[in-house]
Amino acid sequence: MPKDRMTVVELYLRRQTAGLTQVEAARLLGVEPDTYGRYERGERRIPRTIDLLARQVLPEVPGRIPRSLPRRPRGRPAGS
Repeated sequence: MPKDRMTVVELYLRRQTAGLTQVEAARLLGVEPDTYGRYERGERRIPRTIDLLARQVLPEVPGRIPRSLPRRPRGRPAGS
């Protein structure tokens, strides 16, 4: 069993590596999409059961996982 809890960055990167949307990842993990979004935003702690399940069903992220991700500027959607 992993000693360290999954971070929000790792959860996000695993989902991205799998090519899933938040809604798809939520369904795969058996949680509501709003709840999953809260996990990724760090608004809610990732429960141990979700941590362990995510490690089983979402692919590992190659390389080193950063502590945080760059933030997108607010106000304008990406690509506009």
